[in-house]
Amino acid sequence: MILTSPLWLTALVPWAIVTIYLLLGRRQRAEVPFVELWRGPVQPVSAARSMQRLPMWIALLLLAAGSAILAAANPILVRATRPGSQEMKVAAGIESLVVRHDQCMVTLYHAGPTAPADLVIEVDGVPIARSVALAGPGGSVPCFIDLPKGANRVRVALANAPPQQQIGITAEAVRRRTWPRVQAVSPLPDEVSRIVDVYTARRPASSESLSIAIARNDVGLLGNQPGIVLADATTAVSGKVALWAHPVTEQVDNSALDIQRVATAASSFTPIAAVDGRMIIGVRDSPARQVWMGFSANTFAQTPSFVVLWTNVLNWVGDGGDEFDVVPGTAFATAYTLRAVEPAMSRFDLSHWLAGLALVLSALSLAVAPRAVA
Repeated sequence: MILTSPLWLTALVPWAIVTIYLLLGRRQRAEVPFVELWRGPVQPVSAARSMQRLPMWIALLLLAAGSAILAAANPILVRATRPGSQEMKVAAGIESLVVRHDQCMVTLYHAGPTAPADLVIEVDGVPIARSVALAGPGGSVPCFIDLPKGANRVRVALANAPPQQQIGITAEAVRRRTWPRVQAVSPLPDEVSRIVDVYTARRPASSESLSIAIARNDVGLLGNQPGIVLADATTAVSGKVALWAHPVTEQVDNSALDIQRVATAASSFTPIAAVDGRMIIGVRDSPARQVWMGFSANTFAQTPSFVVLWTNVLNWVGDGGDEFDVVPGTAFATAYTLRAVEPAMSRFDLSHWLAGLALVLSALSLAVAPRAVA
């Protein structure tokens, strides 16, 4: 219930005061003749206030005044006759969005039998328009769309959706990096095993992660999959380590590489770190991303650069396993979709009824009021 003129309700304060005063009442005083027959202390009788019944005509008059005050405040009873959401049958809508690498699949639902659909695909904010023919008796229709390489955000919108449809007309997916699944195919040094355990614990693999292998000495153990080869160092060297710019050597302090021995270099790898002209770290992209490491340093495993180097190696070798996640809160269309609507409201004006009640009570009060006797 709402009040359009609530200021009139302040009149209820004096009305309540008068009502309470009349209910409590006071006894009328009367002179009583007194005969002085005795003197002495007399305990006076105390009279307590109590509620008393008002005469009928006064009670009716008070109720009439209260009804008139409420009527002046213009109360209106408001009630919703229709909910704020309504189920509608969807003619066409986005049922699902799946993005894998450089291609996305948009599944459209349509009621059939034949209808056109205009899709607007935004890749990193750049729109790409495409028309799709929804032919057949209706149902789900997959649509495959090639994406530019390296896309990070994909948004799909159904351009010709009915204006009343609020759900299932847009969907968005964002690239998220996944971490590699590391497998040792040969026994590893203790310090390498520890860093691999920490890496996999803090960067767990997902269903889209690449599997990378770590092998000792034999490059052939990697096959065509991404991996790392640790070669046993046997030749003593001395000198300062030279580092080439590469994601593997990023933020690695070459002064921490106190190299004592190096391994015989693998000819198929490109050096990115060397000492005395001998390769200690090499990389290659074919047949897959692989890293060759062949050096021995007594205190290197105790420095922060050891952690940085191995993190870089695992990140670079395991790259390419990124996956897309649909933005949380995305609602896809089904055969029936709830749409938001303005709830229908019914308004019932109570002021006329209260005013009429005040008139009726006033008339009754006059009817039952006592008449003066001539």
